[in-house]
Amino acid sequence: AYIDQEPEKFRDYLKQEGLTDILAQQQPGQPARERYSKYAKALIQSEASDEFFSHVVGFMLEIVPEKNPFALHAGDELPILVLVRGKPAADLQIEAASAHIGPAEVKVIGRTDATGHATIPITGPGKWRLHTISMHKCSDPTLGQCWESFWASLTFEIR
Repeated sequence: AYIDQEPEKFRDYLKQEGLTDILAQQQPGQPARERYSKYAKALIQSEASDEFFSHVVGFMLEIVPEKNPFALHAGDELPILVLVRGKPAADLQIEAASAHIGPAEVKVIGRTDATGHATIPITGPGKWRLHTISMHKCSDPTLGQCWESFWASLTFEIR
């Protein structure tokens, strides 16, 4: 899908999502066109635990847990790996939303390191959603000044 945005709204969006490298490249006052794709993963445990939670699906952008979220409790940490085109994605902002009681609270957890890793503090039981965005200039020159973004999410539940 495409979104056409006014310059200031686009800059605000870039700041909010931690896309500082794109913010530095975007010309002030220039309208922006964004082509985006979303890649969602949900983990559901139905029987005995296995290692499938860490399976790499092969999405353009993907969050891969390195510990089984269903084995975690409040106070634990969930290490993750973020991949773009199958390679570690450095310096991407990671957000976590968790619904312990009531509406989900979204927090910026941090950024991936040089190897694409980040650690998520598990603050309580409930439904969790991790989220990140990777953005690049569109590879199609016919699109003009266009950005292409990939959105990834991972949902799971902590009991």
